Amino acid sequence: MTTEENQVFYRKVLKIALPITLAQLMNSLLSVIDTFMVSDLGDFPLAAVAIGSNFGFFLIMVMFGFLSGLGIFIAQYWGSKEIDKIHRVFILTLIIAMTISGIFFIVVHFFPQFIISLYNNGENIADRQQIEFYGVKYLTIVSFAYFCACGAASFQSV
Repeated sequence: MTTEENQVFYRKVLKIALPITLAQLMNSLLSVIDTFMVSDLGDFPLAAVAIGSNFGFFLIMVMFGFLSGLGIFIAQYWGSKEIDKIHRVFILTLIIAMTISGIFFIVVHFFPQFIISLYNNGENIADRQQIEFYGVKYLTIVSFAYFCACGAASFQSV
Protein backbone atom coordinates (compact mmCIF):
# COMPACT_ATOMS: atom_id res chain seq x y z
CA MET A 1 0.00 0.00 0.00
CA THR A 2 1.18 3.48 -0.76
CA THR A 3 1.39 6.21 1.82
CA GLU A 4 -1.71 7.89 0.42
CA GLU A 5 -3.71 4.64 0.62
CA ASN A 6 -2.55 4.24 4.21
CA GLN A 7 -3.76 7.73 5.08
CA VAL A 8 -7.17 7.08 3.52
CA PHE A 9 -7.42 3.78 5.38
CA TYR A 10 -6.49 5.33 8.74
CA ARG A 11 -8.97 8.18 8.23
CA LYS A 12 -11.74 5.62 7.65
CA VAL A 13 -10.70 3.65 10.73
CA LEU A 14 -10.65 6.83 12.79
CA LYS A 15 -14.15 7.78 11.60
CA ILE A 16 -15.41 4.42 12.84
CA ALA A 17 -13.30 4.04 15.96
CA LEU A 18 -13.66 7.52 17.44
CA PRO A 19 -17.45 7.46 18.06
CA ILE A 20 -17.25 3.92 19.43
CA THR A 21 -14.39 4.88 21.73
CA LEU A 22 -16.23 7.95 22.99
CA ALA A 23 -19.41 5.93 23.65
CA GLN A 24 -17.48 3.32 25.63
CA LEU A 25 -15.71 6.06 27.55
CA MET A 26 -19.09 7.53 28.53
CA ASN A 27 -20.30 4.12 29.69
CA SER A 28 -17.19 3.68 31.79
CA LEU A 29 -17.43 7.16 33.26
CA LEU A 30 -20.94 6.52 34.59
CA SER A 31 -19.69 4.76 37.72
CA VAL A 32 -16.84 7.21 38.15
CA ILE A 33 -19.21 10.18 38.02
CA ASP A 34 -21.54 8.53 40.55
CA THR A 35 -18.56 7.99 42.83
CA PHE A 36 -17.44 11.61 42.57
CA MET A 37 -20.95 12.88 43.26
CA VAL A 38 -21.27 10.80 46.43
CA SER A 39 -17.68 11.01 47.69
CA ASP A 40 -18.37 13.99 49.98
CA LEU A 41 -21.32 12.24 51.68
CA GLY A 42 -19.13 9.78 53.57
CA ASP A 43 -17.83 6.25 53.49
CA PHE A 44 -21.14 4.39 53.65
CA PRO A 45 -22.84 6.14 50.72
CA LEU A 46 -19.63 5.77 48.72
CA ALA A 47 -19.46 2.05 49.48
CA ALA A 48 -23.14 1.69 48.58
CA VAL A 49 -22.61 3.34 45.18
CA ALA A 50 -19.59 1.13 44.52
CA ILE A 51 -21.58 -1.98 45.38
CA GLY A 52 -24.62 -0.86 43.38
CA SER A 53 -22.45 -0.07 40.36
CA ASN A 54 -21.29 -3.69 40.27
CA PHE A 55 -24.78 -4.83 39.32
CA GLY A 56 -24.99 -2.15 36.63
CA PHE A 57 -21.68 -3.42 35.27
CA PHE A 58 -23.15 -6.92 35.20
CA LEU A 59 -26.04 -5.58 33.10
CA ILE A 60 -23.59 -3.99 30.66
CA MET A 61 -21.72 -7.30 30.32
CA VAL A 62 -24.93 -9.22 29.64
CA MET A 63 -25.94 -6.67 27.02
CA PHE A 64 -22.49 -6.79 25.46
CA GLY A 65 -22.79 -10.54 25.02
CA PHE A 66 -26.17 -10.40 23.33
CA LEU A 67 -25.38 -7.39 21.18
CA SER A 68 -22.04 -8.77 20.02
CA GLY A 69 -23.81 -11.83 18.69
CA LEU A 70 -26.45 -9.77 16.95
CA GLY A 71 -23.77 -7.44 15.58
CA ILE A 72 -22.29 -10.38 13.69
CA PHE A 73 -25.59 -10.85 11.88
CA ILE A 74 -25.75 -7.16 11.04
CA ALA A 75 -22.22 -7.27 9.61
CA GLN A 76 -23.08 -10.30 7.49
CA TYR A 77 -26.25 -8.71 6.17
CA TRP A 78 -24.41 -5.47 5.45
CA GLY A 79 -21.84 -7.39 3.44
CA SER A 80 -24.55 -9.08 1.39
CA LYS A 81 -26.48 -5.77 1.05
CA GLU A 82 -29.62 -7.19 2.70
CA ILE A 83 -30.80 -4.00 4.36
CA ASP A 84 -34.28 -5.32 5.17
CA LYS A 85 -32.71 -8.10 7.26
CA ILE A 86 -30.59 -5.51 9.07
CA HIS A 87 -33.80 -3.74 10.03
CA ARG A 88 -35.24 -6.99 11.39
CA VAL A 89 -32.12 -7.71 13.42
CA PHE A 90 -32.16 -4.16 14.77
CA ILE A 91 -35.79 -4.54 15.88
CA LEU A 92 -34.82 -7.83 17.52
CA THR A 93 -31.91 -6.04 19.18
CA LEU A 94 -34.24 -3.41 20.65
CA ILE A 95 -36.70 -6.06 21.84
CA ILE A 96 -33.94 -8.07 23.54
CA ALA A 97 -32.40 -4.93 25.06
CA MET A 98 -35.70 -3.72 26.48
CA THR A 99 -36.53 -7.20 27.78
CA ILE A 100 -33.18 -7.54 29.53
CA SER A 101 -33.38 -4.03 30.95
CA GLY A 102 -36.95 -4.73 32.09
CA ILE A 103 -35.85 -7.87 33.92
CA PHE A 104 -32.93 -6.05 35.55
CA PHE A 105 -35.23 -3.13 36.41
CA ILE A 106 -37.79 -5.39 38.10
CA VAL A 107 -35.13 -7.24 40.08
CA VAL A 108 -33.28 -4.10 41.14
CA HIS A 109 -36.25 -1.83 41.71
CA PHE A 110 -38.36 -4.26 43.70
CA PHE A 111 -35.62 -6.33 45.37
CA PRO A 112 -32.73 -3.90 45.93
CA GLN A 113 -32.00 -5.29 49.38
CA PHE A 114 -31.36 -8.73 47.89
CA ILE A 115 -28.99 -7.30 45.26
CA ILE A 116 -27.02 -5.32 47.85
CA SER A 117 -26.79 -8.37 50.10
CA LEU A 118 -25.15 -10.32 47.26
CA TYR A 119 -22.22 -7.90 47.17
CA ASN A 120 -22.21 -6.54 50.73
CA ASN A 121 -20.29 -9.05 52.81
CA GLY A 122 -18.40 -6.97 55.36
CA GLU A 123 -17.61 -8.27 58.84
CA ASN A 124 -19.24 -5.49 60.87
CA ILE A 125 -23.04 -5.85 60.96
CA ALA A 126 -23.62 -2.15 61.69
CA ASP A 127 -21.52 -1.17 58.68
CA ARG A 128 -23.35 -3.64 56.45
CA GLN A 129 -26.68 -2.20 57.54
CA GLN A 130 -25.55 1.36 56.75
CA ILE A 131 -24.26 0.31 53.33
CA GLU A 132 -27.48 -1.59 52.69
CA PHE A 133 -29.56 1.46 53.65
CA TYR A 134 -27.78 3.73 51.16
CA GLY A 135 -27.40 0.99 48.56
CA VAL A 136 -31.14 0.36 48.45
CA LYS A 137 -31.76 4.06 47.83
CA TYR A 138 -29.10 4.20 45.12
CA LEU A 139 -30.31 1.09 43.30
CA THR A 140 -33.94 2.20 43.38
CA ILE A 141 -33.00 5.46 41.67
CA VAL A 142 -30.46 4.07 39.19
CA SER A 143 -32.74 1.23 38.10
CA PHE A 144 -34.63 3.65 35.83
CA ALA A 145 -31.42 4.34 33.89
CA TYR A 146 -31.16 0.70 32.81
CA PHE A 147 -33.65 1.27 30.00
CA CYS A 148 -31.63 4.19 28.62
CA ALA A 149 -28.34 2.30 28.94
CA CYS A 150 -29.68 -0.75 27.12
CA GLY A 151 -31.37 1.34 24.44
CA ALA A 152 -28.15 3.28 23.82
CA ALA A 153 -26.18 0.03 23.68
CA SER A 154 -28.61 -1.24 21.02
CA PHE A 155 -28.00 1.76 18.83
CA GLN A 156 -24.24 1.46 19.34
CA SER A 157 -24.29 -2.13 18.15
CA VAL A 158 -25.67 -1.09 14.78
